[in-house]
Amino acid sequence: MSGKCVLEPREKRFVVAQFDAVLKKVHKLPGTTVTKGELLAEFDERAIELEINSLLAEIQKTRKMQDVHTATGKAALSQMAVLERRGLEEQLQLFRDRLSKLSVESPVDGIVISENMERIEGSPISRGQGLFEIAPLKMMIAEAYIAQEDIGYVQEGADTTITLESFPDKTWQSTVYTIFPRAEPREGKSVFLVESLIENSEKILRPGMGGEFEINVGKKPLAWKLFRKPWIYFQKTFLND
Repeated sequence: MSGKCVLEPREKRFVVAQFDAVLKKVHKLPGTTVTKGELLAEFDERAIELEINSLLAEIQKTRKMQDVHTATGKAALSQMAVLERRGLEEQLQLFRDRLSKLSVESPVDGIVISENMERIEGSPISRGQGLFEIAPLKMMIAEAYIAQEDIGYVQEGADTTITLESFPDKTWQSTVYTIFPRAEPREGKSVFLVESLIENSEKILRPGMGGEFEINVGKKPLAWKLFRKPWIYFQKTFLND
């Protein structure tokens, strides 16, 4: 049994902004292969440095207020100045931490599959906003859609053969890894998603590559092979009326 298939990464890692900032420079575009720790992008330091300078000025101001209140015997006001300064110092540490995290690095080896971030260089980025989507390439998934009238012949663990359009002279042997339990509409038909794992030890496979997906459903009589689909068509066309 055969059909079309497409490759997808088995897993994805998302890189998000840890704080509000301005995107200064993007170093990696979609389709780029990256290694763990490699620089993906940088945030602009100027806004953070302004905040730090402003906080330093406020901290110095509270120190002077504390000294004045202490000298005039106003203990309560002096203590309030101390508490205010501590709060400012905590904020200062927060911005200094941000200043040390301006570089956005890849968490894994893989390929960048997210949208092009280069088009928003110089734009503000919010905390939690997605920046990059990295797909490790060690293991891929071949996704095939099997018609509902055929899914009964497919079993998990069945041998599969994958041939890709990018490498027509090469085949990959695998087994059915997952059969999704629920059908979904696709091109006017009800189909089931069937997946097989493919090792990408040569690192030549990429998400989105398409090809042919063949499943070994066991030995069947020649008549089954020749007349199964015409019989299904006959049943749908005439017997269901």
